[in-house]
Amino acid sequence: MRHTKPLYFLLLFLLLSNPFFAFSQGTSGENALFESRSIVDLPTAGIAPKKSLTIYSLVRENGSVLFEGSYSPFDDIQLGGGYVLNNLIGTEDVTASIIPLIHTKWRLLNERKYTPAITLGFSTFGRGKFEQTKKEFQTNSPGVYIALSKEWKWSVGSLSTHGGINFSFDPEQVNRNPNYYFGLEQALSSRLSVLLEYNAMLDETRYSSKGLLNTAFRFSIIKGVTLEFQLRDIFKSTSQNNTIPRNIGLDFVLPL
Repeated sequence: MRHTKPLYFLLLFLLLSNPFFAFSQGTSGENALFESRSIVDLPTAGIAPKKSLTIYSLVRENGSVLFEGSYSPFDDIQLGGGYVLNNLIGTEDVTASIIPLIHTKWRLLNERKYTPAITLGFSTFGRGKFEQTKKEFQTNSPGVYIALSKEWKWSVGSLSTHGGINFSFDPEQVNRNPNYYFGLEQALSSRLSVLLEYNAMLDETRYSSKGLLNTAFRFSIIKGVTLEFQLRDIFKSTSQNNTIPRNIGLDFVLPL
């Protein structure tokens, strides 16, 4: 096993130096073809192009896998659904989320020179392991939300600011509160972006009040395909140990 790391680096070098990939774009980087639809967990105002299919999968730290698919029938509307398989990777029994996972977005206003894009949406996609007995995710789903996004140009490259207010129906009714979140998306090269997200978690009573801080790196592999690597819960608000959870995802945008 000691010789596998050099092999990984060699494969990565061959991938990045291949001319076929030099002009490839997905949802990340200075030359991204498509808008980011989420910061890390939480939604942006971005929507996939009209008549395009998106498929997103995320392998989580606990061996569960999230699958999400969506379709954009019109310019400003996106409809989607999916499910979570717990313990798909590992030795325990595989179980599926038993609540319907749906996500819909409607862009109210497009981004202009001095004003952000504004999107209204609803999502039951939570994050972390789905607890079958409690019928809840480790981190609440957004529920009803309104998201704002604005791109800026500066000397380092494209910088997008995102933010939103959401109301989740996951907690018990007595614990439901409006919540807010915000994030940054900085292009580091033509194909690479880094994202930072803060979730205030005002609707959470199970964890620390420090909020949830996540970060992600996204890299456009080929046209419409983006690889994502997440470092989650940097404040260790929800972690049961001293490690920072790591997830890996793959995003496809397929114009039809």
